[in-house]
Amino acid sequence: MILSLLRFALRRLLAQCGLALASAVGLVVSVALVTSIPLYADATQFRIMREQIGGAPDIADDAPLAFYFRYAAQPRNGPQWIDVVAVDDYLTRAANRTVGLPQSRVVRLFRTGAFKLFPPSDPNSTETQYLLTWINFAFLNNPEVTTRLIAGAYPSPQASPDGPIEIVISESAATEFGILVGDSYLARRDDGPEIPVRVVGIWAPVDPRADFWEVRAVQLALVAESAYVSRVGPLIDDELYGVAWFVVMDGSKLHAGDIAPLPANIQTMQQRAESLLPGIKLETSPLAELKAYQAEAPALTLLLYAFSIPILGLILAFVGLVAGLFVSQRRNEIAILRSRGASVLQVTFVATLEGLLLGVAALAAGIPGGVSLAHAIGRARSFLNFTAPAALRVSLTPQDVWFGVLAMGAVLLLLLIGPTLGAAQHTIITYKQDRARSVRPPGWQRAWPRPRPLCPIRSATRCCSSSLRSASSQSPCLCCASSRRSWPPLPGPPPAPTAWACSWPRATSRVRRPSITRPWRCWSSP
Repeated sequence: MILSLLRFALRRLLAQCGLALASAVGLVVSVALVTSIPLYADATQFRIMREQIGGAPDIADDAPLAFYFRYAAQPRNGPQWIDVVAVDDYLTRAANRTVGLPQSRVVRLFRTGAFKLFPPSDPNSTETQYLLTWINFAFLNNPEVTTRLIAGAYPSPQASPDGPIEIVISESAATEFGILVGDSYLARRDDGPEIPVRVVGIWAPVDPRADFWEVRAVQLALVAESAYVSRVGPLIDDELYGVAWFVVMDGSKLHAGDIAPLPANIQTMQQRAESLLPGIKLETSPLAELKAYQAEAPALTLLLYAFSIPILGLILAFVGLVAGLFVSQRRNEIAILRSRGASVLQVTFVATLEGLLLGVAALAAGIPGGVSLAHAIGRARSFLNFTAPAALRVSLTPQDVWFGVLAMGAVLLLLLIGPTLGAAQHTIITYKQDRARSVRPPGWQRAWPRPRPLCPIRSATRCCSSSLRSASSQSPCLCCASSRRSWPPLPGPPPAPTAWACSWPRATSRVRRPSITRPWRCWSSP
């Protein structure tokens, strides 16, 4: 039965394909405009947030959400490697699941306290007795991502456990002190062990302004993680003098409606890390930028909707006019259906199916049109100048789709289904009666007060003039005499002033005796 009703509704639309096409165009424009406003507002605020958190300017959806955890230990009797294994595993593998975001990368930077760097001892050279510089043993996971090699290579994880420890020295220290790849040195402390090292490379940071690089990053001597854990750690008691985790999560899929649970999730992640390693601190996080994004996007959406009220009004007026023509041309058909046994609900249901067919077509074309319109607004540089570089991430969300569905449903309900429901109240008899003579006066007559006419109109004046020329001067004009009498109330609503006319009996005959002439009467033309 539903399929037959759908075919019937489709045939009715095809019978008036011009009006159906005009209605569909109006619905497409309405859906596109209503959908484009929240899309553009969200994309604009997302771009502002991206600029604040340091996203790549040429990538529209690059939003790295960086969380910087730092632990600073005491120079003596600090935690050992075994004490940070649990928190290191949590921040590396499970922290992103707590927050609810995909993980992009994790930078782990562990460093020891300071060591004095001396050249190898040579009894024949006094220069080997003097300090060259200070270094801190450190390791980075995936150093090729955060650093670049100036010369040499990175330390090998499979280096010999008995030979010198392979280190990569910073470019600044190598330039200042003339350190070359292949040089051997001794790292020692006054009250500690002496560790032989060999320079295998020279490094420089890819981004010197990254949070995990400290002021003394030029002193870092990078070693392999295996060498740090098995060879450096057992010799000293401050192997975790400085520990940093730089957890970067992907925020490219975030929207303003997704921010609400993130503050609580971030706090849970922080509390979990503190329980695993007391003293760890969350130094930086994008929480402030996320809250600003969440607050500003809906405000901008409301502001743009307020500015779009005139345009939306024009579109609704066009759709309402077309829908009115659409329904008025079907009033006779609706009346025949009602006279043949169709109920008001059935007629309205058929109109609803027609509206759904139009609405599905409008959504299929209007939502992509809204995305394109948001892109066009983002490219606007000035009036009709769309040459600005594209830096907006315009992506649909279920909320945006619901905006389009609600807009389409409201327009169909108010401008198509509502008039159809009113037309379905008539059968063929009441419809023909309504067409023959309007029972109700028009709206402008019901809305404004209408004073009754105080004198006859032109036809009565002509009648009076002819009477005065033919009658004696002592005989008063019957029309004027009758006009001085009180007017009898007319049945029904009073007609418009211009609809009054005078009717005289025997109008074609000459007025002979004023005394026998019946008084004139007034009538209202239909």
